[in-house]
Amino acid sequence: MERKAIPFAIRSYSHRFGNAMAEFRCHWVRTLIQWGLLWLASFIFVSALWIRQKFGVPTFNQFLFHVLLGIHGQLNAEYYVLKSFVVTCVILPGFATFALSSGAFTAALPDVLGIDRLLKKSSFLASAACLFLACAFLLHQVSYFKFAKSQVGPDYFSAHFKDPRQVKLVGKNPRNLVLIYVESLEASYSNTHLFGKNLLKSLDPRTTGGVSFARYNQMPGTGFTMGAIVSTQCGVPLEAITIYERNVQGQKLKHILPGAVCLGDVLDEFGYRNIFMGGASLDFSGKGQFFKDHHYQERYGRREWIAQGESPQNMSAWGLQDDDLFRHAKTELDTLEASGGRFNLTLLTLDTHFQGIDAESKYCVQRGFRDFEGTVECTADQVADFLDYIRQKGYLKNIDVVVLGDHLAMNNPTIDRLKEASERTIFNLFISNKAPQKIRDDIVHFDLFPTILDFIGIHVEKSQLALGYSGFSPSDRLPSADRLVEMRNNLMHPSPIYFALWNLPEAVPGT
Repeated sequence: MERKAIPFAIRSYSHRFGNAMAEFRCHWVRTLIQWGLLWLASFIFVSALWIRQKFGVPTFNQFLFHVLLGIHGQLNAEYYVLKSFVVTCVILPGFATFALSSGAFTAALPDVLGIDRLLKKSSFLASAACLFLACAFLLHQVSYFKFAKSQVGPDYFSAHFKDPRQVKLVGKNPRNLVLIYVESLEASYSNTHLFGKNLLKSLDPRTTGGVSFARYNQMPGTGFTMGAIVSTQCGVPLEAITIYERNVQGQKLKHILPGAVCLGDVLDEFGYRNIFMGGASLDFSGKGQFFKDHHYQERYGRREWIAQGESPQNMSAWGLQDDDLFRHAKTELDTLEASGGRFNLTLLTLDTHFQGIDAESKYCVQRGFRDFEGTVECTADQVADFLDYIRQKGYLKNIDVVVLGDHLAMNNPTIDRLKEASERTIFNLFISNKAPQKIRDDIVHFDLFPTILDFIGIHVEKSQLALGYSGFSPSDRLPSADRLVEMRNNLMHPSPIYFALWNLPEAVPGT
């Protein structure tokens, strides 16, 4: 009997041990799932707060476009942004999740809110609820619900788009172009009531001899750098169409609006050599790909400047700072002028970006500028110095210059004062030996495409290209009086003609 009892005891113990191990494994699986749900909820919630603190309230298209096409550029050029994101949104939620889930945090505090009981008795339900609320908060933060609402309504784009292929362009002796995009430069910076002085005094039209449109308004799809570049050069907004069935979401697009006709394409047809120079990475937001797709033969960004010998230690986290950018631009301009050919030199500054640059411009510091207002004033002075260089060299005899803020400022140290302005508009300045005559004072990003062409001597038949109307060429076809309201309400509604611009040129339907 005793011999038979021993195997039975062993089997009984083995059975109990197996049950205990199974229960142990189930407990840890449940615990890990709970930890995972809590961390994910914390990560999403804190990420939404981080986006708000760093970027304000972006549109959903802006958010999605940067997620799909901007990550590579951020990893290459914005390590301080990446570091801030990892520490704030990944590591800190991890510590918080461990403390809550392990009881280390709740054990040290009176269970006034019932946190401990909630975690123990309703762990999965509580974690799932936290995740749901965090996702809803993130979607609100990136304006998803406004975007979803915009998906129903009239097709504004198809009703107003004029295919540039159908427009006659005439240029007997067009002039060369220097196009300068100044990061986040608002006309509001000239308001002495807001800042105590005119921060843009050196760029005043009366000082520079230029022409300025009084109201350069920002429309949907244009309120960030890549959107501003696309809308001013192609006359169309920038939408992240990968959320539609035509493309797989998350797939990195190989081309940016390959079916659209843009400024670089037109100038290439007229024999121009197109060059882009910017301080930041060309990878960010597909910027380099856009210029490549639309006949910019040369493109320079952070990586290209390093390859030419610029030291990363002398750059900001974004890339080459403005004083060095203009130094290279002067050299390039001298070379282009000496060549005798037609050219378009496009520049994009970065020092006035809304992110706090980790290293102040030595150029500006040496001139006594210490804060962000000083950075704005210093940047304006550098643009003015570049304009003086063009004038002193005698280049204005065959060069026209356009200076544009790319969009309204986002979160920066002066944003509260900017919001006090009765009307926030974007800076613009057109400089030529023979100042053109404006036909109106209101323009939007889309108008810059035909306006720039008319400005340099390429006449646009009936003054319209894409969604834009020239601000210089008289025509019986002018924007409607309710245009701005209609754009704000209906521009971003789905449009098959807009979608087709992301396909090969032959796929673009006639209009």
